[in-house]
Amino acid sequence: MASLVDLVLSDGEEVEAVGWLDGSSTPRLLQVSPSWRPERRRPVKGGSVEVYLLGGSAASVVDEAARVRVVGEWREPAIHNAHSEPVKAGSASDVGGRTPEGPSGSQLTSPLPAESAVLERLLDAGETSWHRVYAYADGRRTARIGTDRRIAIQNELTATFPDGVEFTDTFWSQADLIGALDSLAAHQDVWHVVAGGGGFRADTDGVFALSAEVMHVHPDFAAWADALPTGLLDVTVLVRPTRAIGSA
Repeated sequence: MASLVDLVLSDGEEVEAVGWLDGSSTPRLLQVSPSWRPERRRPVKGGSVEVYLLGGSAASVVDEAARVRVVGEWREPAIHNAHSEPVKAGSASDVGGRTPEGPSGSQLTSPLPAESAVLERLLDAGETSWHRVYAYADGRRTARIGTDRRIAIQNELTATFPDGVEFTDTFWSQADLIGALDSLAAHQDVWHVVAGGGGFRADTDGVFALSAEVMHVHPDFAAWADALPTGLLDVTVLVRPTRAIGSA
């Protein structure tokens, strides 16, 4: 799907969700947040959806430690007339973003006071979105910087780190990241935001971006998220229309 608008649900349409079924009474709770793990036996706040299984709760006895796929009829805020099936082991991915590795032969280190003064000022001013400093056995010190303003800051950073600066270009600023996080927090309930935060993208290309899990796509959330710079926000939709499965 090219747009999150295509994932907005209508009452009565068929949806699917994947997670862990809790309890034995009607309705059952499906823990759908990927950040939840069954061994914790505690759902993430807001990370569950009520499920009304066909034939009542006795019709589907499921191991609570096993992931299941639930398909049914969406009637906000629950899934009705649902059936469940096991999800094959290994189909869930826990691969997230990782901090990019430093140059060969280097170790991540803390900035020296003079370096920190420059780096923190640029970060606070929104000129950069992240920075890392690396030290070498021979005494060299280099930096890696994420920014959408390379030309404006290159000379100052080259002077601060004469042994080398590696720039990772982004299409958004620190202010864009902070503004998006603030919007997610301010609309957490109405946009059905289960979790949100920031980190390096899973492909470890050195681009710092945001991620959010939403229970389902609210129309206003879709319009807001679609207007962000491409790649700034990675959205995981937990309850999705089956018409979109395989085409998103």
